[in-house]
Amino acid sequence: MVGYDDLHSQCFKDTVGAYQKVRQNGEVHIPAFMAALEACKRHEGEAEDASRQVQEYIAFAASIAPKKYWAGVRYKRWASTK
Repeated sequence: MVGYDDLHSQCFKDTVGAYQKVRQNGEVHIPAFMAALEACKRHEGEAEDASRQVQEYIAFAASIAPKKYWAGVRYKRWASTK
């Protein structure tokens, strides 16, 4: 489970930052998740639970300040439905 101490780890920052950057570039979840997974593995190696860790990091980061975390995230198909 992700906790307050994780917020300050470089792994956490790199993982959620990688996800957010790809999403802000207009990509959907899967490419962003793969980028976040690669960032996490650079710190944690080939951990068995890396995928779960990435999911928890993204969810935790988004839950702290959702508007700030998702700011700038757009997907071109969403724009056409508004």
